[in-house]
Amino acid sequence: MSYAKVTSALAIAIVFAAGADAAVKAPRNSVGPAQLKKNAVTHRKIANGAVNSRAAQRLTSQDIADDVSGPEGTKGPQGDPGPPILARIDYESAPYPVPDGFVGHVEVGCPNGTNIVGGGGTIGGVSSGGAAVSDAYPKSRKVWHVDALNETGTNQQMVAYAICAAAGATTP
Repeated sequence: MSYAKVTSALAIAIVFAAGADAAVKAPRNSVGPAQLKKNAVTHRKIANGAVNSRAAQRLTSQDIADDVSGPEGTKGPQGDPGPPILARIDYESAPYPVPDGFVGHVEVGCPNGTNIVGGGGTIGGVSSGGAAVSDAYPKSRKVWHVDALNETGTNQQMVAYAICAAAGATTP
């Protein structure tokens, strides 16, 4: 056996012995909150079964609170009601004929004082295979845009829909 192998085997034996010695000599309950850094113990570091329901039942809010607050004060008087969230909501639509083999483009706008909050589009009836809305999006704060493809063999009607609303209040 070479000198290097003997030395490395001896070093490994010393490391294991020192670790085992430290584990054996540490007195029970010698590590507590004073010895641990904040957030040093996380749920991933706690062994399964280390905290059971009996231990959890003894916990109080003081045990798990990040900062301890004083007692709750008396309830104050009821405040005034706030302004309505929406002062107005409108549902606008715009139809547009789409010949067979074409893509139709239609836009629908919101009335003055309102803005787009949603929208959509349709083309043809329920069972009009070959017709589909290919895109629908807000083009601006006031306009909803819809594109639809018609490959049904007949002319189809597409419709763009916009949901428009006016805010009840802009500041609290």
